[in-house]
Amino acid sequence: MLRQPSLRLPTRRVLALTRPHPPSTAITTTSKTLSTTRTSPNSFPSTKPTPSLLETQRLRRPVSPHLSIYRPQHTWFNPSIIGRITGCALSGGLYLFFAAYAVAPLLGWDLRVDAVAAAVAALPKAARVGAKAAVGFVGVFHCANGVRHLVWDLGKGVNTVAVRKSGWVVVGFSVCGAVILAWY
Repeated sequence: MLRQPSLRLPTRRVLALTRPHPPSTAITTTSKTLSTTRTSPNSFPSTKPTPSLLETQRLRRPVSPHLSIYRPQHTWFNPSIIGRITGCALSGGLYLFFAAYAVAPLLGWDLRVDAVAAAVAALPKAARVGAKAAVGFVGVFHCANGVRHLVWDLGKGVNTVAVRKSGWVVVGFSVCGAVILAWY
């Protein structure tokens, strides 16, 4: 790169004159500026046909029925999808903690076991129980849903009724497991 301003402008002028230009451009050079102007307009006539009445009506039609006409069902909270989300939450939380633990000495954080235990003990009882219940629910749900999928891999309980029942069993087991883990 040329750092001196006195060499930039002459170099640009020489380069502009040596480049081949399309016939639709004209080069005007003055002592201070180098400008390019087009001799043809930039706008082109529109070749898009006007939509017919049927196309206009089709564009105004709703994509699907409104959700308010449906009866809430168990499949709305699909445990398989929630199992994947809980797996991402568990692994993402662990990755964040281990990354923080790795950079803690560089940033001056104290993430030793005794320091973290003291920080958690300083929290109110409701916050501790709530956090333990939330993490416990996510972990138990992910594990129980994994067992459910392993049973499906054996070819058992794959019909619609069994899928619904096993989904509710996973939810009930997760709530019970979260309560037990939160209090102990």
